Amino acid sequence: MLLEYCCKTDYRILIAEITDKHHNEIDQIERMFKKKIQEYVDNAKIMKQNMDTMREYNDQLEKDRANEKQLRLKLEEEYMQNTKNHEEEVKLRLKFEGKFNTMHDTHRELQIRHERTLKELRQVQYQLKEAEDEAKLKSLELVDLRKIQATQDTKIEALTEYKKTTMKELKKKNYNLMTAQ
Repeated sequence: MLLEYCCKTDYRILIAEITDKHHNEIDQIERMFKKKIQEYVDNAKIMKQNMDTMREYNDQLEKDRANEKQLRLKLEEEYMQNTKNHEEEVKLRLKFEGKFNTMHDTHRELQIRHERTLKELRQVQYQLKEAEDEAKLKSLELVDLRKIQATQDTKIEALTEYKKTTMKELKKKNYNLMTAQ
């Protein structure tokens, strides 16, 4: 329009060519633009799919992390329980060993007392045997002494009888002698 106005000529063909050229360029730019938009849309779809995949992966990782956290807490709890059980077992073992040592000491003392008592028992049994032997000897001596006493008693009785008879005879002789006098 400017050319026509300025030159006062008919530039319609030129303008039409420029317009066609311009339309072609615009169509080409629009195609490129649509192509770019399509690429962006495709990329956006791909990115959306990737984001969805990443969200799912993130959700899965969050679940895994939550599971790992629960597992870690559970393991920590088990560790604390195991530590507590271990400490209780150690205390119980120490208590058992203390009682075992006390029992062992008591057993050793009892064994020493037992051996001492057995030794004293043997000594007492030996002394008892000696006393029994001595009692047997004394018993035999007593039996011998009783025999001697019995013989002595019989001798005394015989002598007493002899004395009595001799005294009677002496009295008779004295009486006879006195009467004879």
